[in-house]
Amino acid sequence: MEKLRPLELKYEPNQFAGVIVMGARLNKEVLSLPGIMRAHAAGDLLNAEVTPFVILSGGRSFPNQPTEAEMMRQYIETNFPKVSPDRILLEIDSSSTVTNLKYSKRIAQARQVPFDELGVLTNTYHLQRTLGTARKVGLNDIKPIRAEPVLTHYDLTWQNKIDQFYRSPQGLFLILWEMALRGIISPADFIQRIQGHL
Repeated sequence: MEKLRPLELKYEPNQFAGVIVMGARLNKEVLSLPGIMRAHAAGDLLNAEVTPFVILSGGRSFPNQPTEAEMMRQYIETNFPKVSPDRILLEIDSSSTVTNLKYSKRIAQARQVPFDELGVLTNTYHLQRTLGTARKVGLNDIKPIRAEPVLTHYDLTWQNKIDQFYRSPQGLFLILWEMALRGIISPADFIQRIQGHL
């Protein structure tokens, strides 16, 4: 298993020149818990001035629904009213991890942000594949940011929610799904493990 590159998240002003926030599939027309975690962590970083702006990345999970990026923006604006809206950029055309990063890279380029000063924020279970995909689209030096430690740094009450999520059927499914996508387990093993927890 490839290892995450170490990064000391200092939670200091302007540690990053910008942060890409990976989208998460909506639960009908609302954010899923992973989406809430990512949006809240992004709000924390903005509120603490750790980054001057974020790129919320995510298109429509299904037709005739709002985009993942728009729902994350709505969450941040509701829960972090002191964050200026012009610090929240949207990428609303992507439909996969590849296009999340590819299209967000274009936005960063347009703002002349050095790629080695960019961070990418997502959940722990999704981060390894995100970093591998980032290298494929030319973001070799992007800095990994796990949502969960950001959340608990600013508010310890998140720890119980995070623990419950990773013990839940949804959390287990997402962990195993990522393992299958990365070839760590076979499709047959994925199905067997899921059935074993039904």
